[in-house]
Order: sequence, then C-alpha cells, then structure tokens
Amino acid sequence: MDASGPAPAEFTWTSPTFDFSAKPKLTETLSLQPDSESPHNFARKSLWLVASNFLLYTTLYMRAETQSTLPQSAPILDFAWYPGASSSTPATYCFVASVRECPIKLLDAADGRLRASYSIVDHRERQVAPHSLAFSPGGDKLFCGFDSAFEMFNVGSPGEQGVRVLTSPAKKSRDGIKGIISSLTHAPASNSIAIGSLTPSPWNIALYDLDTEPVTPAMYLGLGETASAGVTQLTFNPTSPHLLYASFRRRDGVYAWDLRYLGEGPLCITRLGTLLRYFSLDVTGRWMSVGHQDGNIHTWDLTTASDEEHSSASYSIPNVAYHPFEAKVLSCSGGRHFSDSTDSESSDEEDGVQRRRVLQPIARDVSLKIWDLSGRQS
Repeated sequence: MDASGPAPAEFTWTSPTFDFSAKPKLTETLSLQPDSESPHNFARKSLWLVASNFLLYTTLYMRAETQSTLPQSAPILDFAWYPGASSSTPATYCFVASVRECPIKLLDAADGRLRASYSIVDHRERQVAPHSLAFSPGGDKLFCGFDSAFEMFNVGSPGEQGVRVLTSPAKKSRDGIKGIISSLTHAPASNSIAIGSLTPSPWNIALYDLDTEPVTPAMYLGLGETASAGVTQLTFNPTSPHLLYASFRRRDGVYAWDLRYLGEGPLCITRLGTLLRYFSLDVTGRWMSVGHQDGNIHTWDLTTASDEEHSSASYSIPNVAYHPFEAKVLSCSGGRHFSDSTDSESSDEEDGVQRRRVLQPIARDVSLKIWDLSGRQS
C-alpha cells in the first residue's frame, strides 16, 4: 500500500454551455445602495471577478462597489480587476481605479484601503487620470491611456516613474494617433497591446509591439476615410487572438479585424439600428452580447453570425458582462430621465421676478440582473 495515500483527482475544466433556444432565467436582481447625495445614480459599468462570483461596478457619480461602497473624491474614469484576483487569496484581491485629478489607485477589494498608487504627471506638474486601464495577463505591468500617450508601470514598484509612449510625435504633427486613448487591451498570446483613440480619424487604432526598444507601433487600423469615429472599446478574442474587436461612438455596429489578413478591411458583426458603446465576449470567444436602449440584450454567435435577443429591463442597458466560467450574463440597467411636467417656472411674490425651476433628472429601473443562459429551468 502506498504510504502517501491515494493520488488527488485531477480537475478538468470544461467551458460553459449556452442554450439560447430556451428563455433566459433571471436568477438574481441586485439593487444599488441608496445615495442621498445622488438619488438619480445608476450603474455605468460592471466586471465579474474571474476566480469567484463577486462583481465590481462603478456608478455615474464617484462610487465603486463590491461587497461595500467605496466612495471617491471625484468621478471614476475607469477600473480593472487585478488578473487572477480571488477573495480566497487576499494578496490578489484588488483592483485599480482611475479617479480624476488623482494618482491611479490600487485598492483592496475587501475594505477599500489604498495599497499603492501610480502617478502620471504632465508638463505643468498636475496629476493626470487615465481614461483607460489594462493589466498584462501576468499582472506585472499596468497600462494607462490618456491624451495622445499611454504609460506603462511596473505593478510591483509603485514609487517608480512609468515608461511613457507618445502615440503622436508632436502636438502639431499629423502622424500617429492623437486624442484621448479611450481603450487599450493586451493581446492574450503575444507581448503586444492595442490602443484606440476617442478622436475620429481614419486610422485611430494602433497595435504596439512591447518587445521593441523603444516601443513602436507595428500597424494601424481604423474604419477609413468615409466612416471614421471615436473608439469606445477594444477586445481581443480570448481563444482566437488574431481577431480584434472594436466599438465606436455614433456607430451601431461592432467591427472585427483578422490581423492575419489586413487587406480585407474590418467586418461589421452587429447592426442594431441604434448607437452602442460596450460589448462583452464569453470565455470561449464564441458569443458576443451588447445591451440595447430598449431594454433588450442582443447576442451573436460569432461562428454563424446568428442573432438572439431577450428582454432584460424596462429601460436602457449600458453594459453587459459574461461570467468567467459559468453560463451567466450580468446586465446593468438604468438611465437618467427628466419629468414630463411643463410647470418649470415659479414667481417670486416679493419682487415679481420670474424664476425658472431647474428640472432634476430621475433614475428608472436602476438594477443589476444576473441571467442563467444554460437552458436549465430548475
């Protein structure tokens, strides 16, 4: 008999199975914690935690929430979970947040304490808050996009100055990419990063090879001269890393590039007839979902280009997110609405001065909903 005992059973991971032929099942509805200072607040963006069922979302007005509310001093521009973050491993249970006019914060997701900070300082010695954040797959590098540049930090050395990469050689130059770097994403299978600018131009997406010294762009992408628009999101396909997806401002589609055959131009995957900003891919890279302003979630099978639709909310859905290892999707719903009342003026009886009443927006259907897409109804 082996004194060491029986060998532990090997764990085999299987990808989640989605069944869109059955009606999605609403498993949980999460309501935002009330905020007396901002009663018309709603969730703007949400992300699942990869190693557990926790999620992180930001609201329109200066709040980040996991199990508790983490109020900030100014609006939150972007946030990102640390790769492999897990509530069972306290050292990794953290995320970064970009807060306006503040250094980038690495926050503990359990209690909100500041673990580290990373400063981007402009030529006038002011703190610059990046509009986009992304980690390298191993979590050792942090990439931050801001005006006509992105900066790379060594996560383990928060006091050190980052490496700045200018996306345009000079302010008056027409070369390169100009404007706010609104999105960046690290390639899953190579040491390269894709960046996109919010400024409309024919070629406002660039792929940088991080192994070169200095870091230089390897190629430029875009919608071309006739359809240029600002980039809102970039994502690589997790299982087919040669595929890059992008969404744009004032465009109703998600576009895809096969980096192996750039001569064919981008392929438009979705057409909703309405403007969209964010989309989500499942872990297998087969399913893509986007929220619609009419309260529906649209899902595309990227292998067949078929479209599925199901109702999620009564009002607009600004963001959806797939669960990292289960057949579930999270939807954020809500938006600002103004009263239809026409009584917008009042009279001051003392001096007879007509004063216009300021209409305050209200938030409707403010919630986060978790949907089971496995087809199981039990």
